[in-house]
Amino acid sequence: MTNLKSKLLKIGSLLLALLLLLTTFVSCTVDEPEETETQGLVEEAATDPVPHYDWGGRNFNILALNNPYEPNFELVGELGGDIMSDTVYHRNNWIEEYYNVTITVDDSHTEDADGLEALKNVILADDYDYDLAFLARNYMGTAITSGYMNDLDAVSYIDFSNEWYDSDTLETMRVGGRLFHMVSDFSLVDKARINTLYYNRDLGSENQHPDIVQMVRDKQWTIEQMLIYTKSDPGGDGKMDLDDSWGLVAGGKEFPISFWSGLNNKIVAFDEEENWSVEVANEHSMNSIAELRKLFSEDLSFCGNKFGTYDDPHDTFLDGRAFFYASSLSSIESLGENAQFSYTPLPYPMYDVEQGRYYTTNDNTYGATFGIPTCAADADFSAFMVEVLSWKSSDTTLTTYYNTVCKVKSSYDEVCAEMVDVVINSLVFDFGLVYGSQINLKTKILLESINTTKDISGLYNGVKTPTENKIENLFNSIEALD
Repeated sequence: MTNLKSKLLKIGSLLLALLLLLTTFVSCTVDEPEETETQGLVEEAATDPVPHYDWGGRNFNILALNNPYEPNFELVGELGGDIMSDTVYHRNNWIEEYYNVTITVDDSHTEDADGLEALKNVILADDYDYDLAFLARNYMGTAITSGYMNDLDAVSYIDFSNEWYDSDTLETMRVGGRLFHMVSDFSLVDKARINTLYYNRDLGSENQHPDIVQMVRDKQWTIEQMLIYTKSDPGGDGKMDLDDSWGLVAGGKEFPISFWSGLNNKIVAFDEEENWSVEVANEHSMNSIAELRKLFSEDLSFCGNKFGTYDDPHDTFLDGRAFFYASSLSSIESLGENAQFSYTPLPYPMYDVEQGRYYTTNDNTYGATFGIPTCAADADFSAFMVEVLSWKSSDTTLTTYYNTVCKVKSSYDEVCAEMVDVVINSLVFDFGLVYGSQINLKTKILLESINTTKDISGLYNGVKTPTENKIENLFNSIEALD
């Protein structure tokens, strides 16, 4: 996962995607697992980057997410489902037969907090029910600081130099020099929740917009350009309401933070000596906020449930009454099924052309990471399964999700597929967002400053001491862990 753009196949037509899918299924099923009678290392296939062990039928139980928006669709599959489900089934079946294991999933917890509570109860009871745990990032930090997660640098089998890991991403997830949770080619929820900007190309053409996709290609897509082409159209009463046409609609109230991150800002930054600093009130952040105040003004944009429900932005965009729609990458499936116009995903705009690359984040609420909990009976066995699942997902489930769900099932032309590449390759993690619940900043002062005329410096000064104390306490609590 070091570079999805170079790693994954580019496709420009449905035919090529279907051919790729057939190849995927073959790769899942052609290798016949060796039959062995004793547990332990057996003869390793020459091409296998993970050694072939017979684990004697051992069970591998995963604590999964099952919230109403993004359940762990990368874990449970069955034949006769959709393409994604079939691919998950074949991957799991291959692993179970080849390594003599059984993969089970506990996805009975319908709220994100329930997963943390379930993990806590197992650990306090000194049971060994979970070998791996997915948690929403809002709760993973609590699990880490509570001592519920193993240090992944201390287990065997995981090799972070392998291509199914993104070393830059993992480094941003470290805390106190230790890594307690992660993503890989095995995890898909973190990718489905990448914050994405959608553009109504037909509406743009009707309004004589230039080729914005070409701007993206030329690294000219900036906040200045977006402001030029983000226009609203009030009704006869001159007041913007849900029935009017908007420049930008956003699925949640915190999407201004996604744009702020896209303008090359971080809540917490580290220097070469790993010294940290809070950067919400520096000059660049203040300049970015000034631009975003224009974009998120009440006569251009609305976010979330401003007019009643969180479905309003999605419905307004589908109704052809918004140029831009800020949502997650997973929304592309609904758009592909329902949009009656040409659209394309876009990366968030840069601050200026000197920025040189696009940035986006994924959300803490429904995005998820995974780790090996302290209730795992054998952390090394868990680590082995993480390595195998990440390896086998690289050219099966990840490729299927990327090239069929994102690019074919929901994206109907080459431009749309090309821009999916750009969006996915712009993903970055901000320590201040990943551990936002622990440092208690929660981006509230950024939202307040963007949505009002309040000065960010003054707002930050009001919370500076407790925020910095909480960051220091976070590092201290990690250092104190066994």
